Amino acid sequence: MKDFLWLQQWFQAHCNGKWEHDHRIHLETIDNPGWFLTIDLEDTELKSKNFQEINDIHRSEEDWVFCAVRNTKFDSACGVENLPGVLKVFRYWAENEPFDFALESTKITEESIEEDDFSWLQQWYQDYCNGDWEHSYGICLKNIGNPGWSLTINVEDTQLEYTNFQQIKIDRSQQDWIFCEVKSLKFEARCGVENLPEVLRVFRHWVIENEPSKNNEYEWDDHVIIKKDAPEQFCPGRTGVVCYMWEIKFEDIAKEFFSELGDWIYIIKFKTGREIRVAGRFLEKYSEV
Repeated sequence: MKDFLWLQQWFQAHCNGKWEHDHRIHLETIDNPGWFLTIDLEDTELKSKNFQEINDIHRSEEDWVFCAVRNTKFDSACGVENLPGVLKVFRYWAENEPFDFALESTKITEESIEEDDFSWLQQWYQDYCNGDWEHSYGICLKNIGNPGWSLTINVEDTQLEYTNFQQIKIDRSQQDWIFCEVKSLKFEARCGVENLPEVLRVFRHWVIENEPSKNNEYEWDDHVIIKKDAPEQFCPGRTGVVCYMWEIKFEDIAKEFFSELGDWIYIIKFKTGREIRVAGRFLEKYSEV
């Protein structure tokens, strides 16, 4: 079982109508960059359990781990790649299993990124860390008392900054629900105690469907072709496929005008409400014309 999923189930197992109303789990990015995780152990079987503090793992500025139990709280901080290791430390300690940093995998792996949306989110965050962005923006996850989860992801200064997001609200039952929206350049989601994987998939899908073209450095023809037999593809001139947008259907070319630079620009509207400006040598995405 994935360690992050195990942590969610550990939280759920302790929900009793009262315990979950306090702040029990709080995960947040820090600007060195890295992660900070706090787990409140009050009223759990771990409250009085001994923990061997970990404070000597510092292989580099990016590769480090600190874990301690203080005032009935498991407090940890780590480098940008080391959150999988911290989650393993907590799980192994809770299950009375030995843990050896020299033997265990403590970093994100390519395989986990493909298979696991939470590992993918860690990599997404890491990809934007440039010495500046992470000092102002990041990710915050914490429990809420109904019980459930609250997830906030800053998308300012990312490729999603000017991308539309259609609000999602699903109420299957009192325990089975999700709510996702983008407000003030933040992806904000709340969900039931078992629905966090679903929320992570929503964010990942939004990122993937708005990935910039790998071919957008090419010089294009001065016209746009919409392939009616392949509506998921946008093909400018002779260049070929510039970007894939699965599950999006083209509606029409809404407007043609010239920018301040004198380049031609087409505005393409989608049924999802998204708009894309296509100009002579680049592809840009805006929420408004």
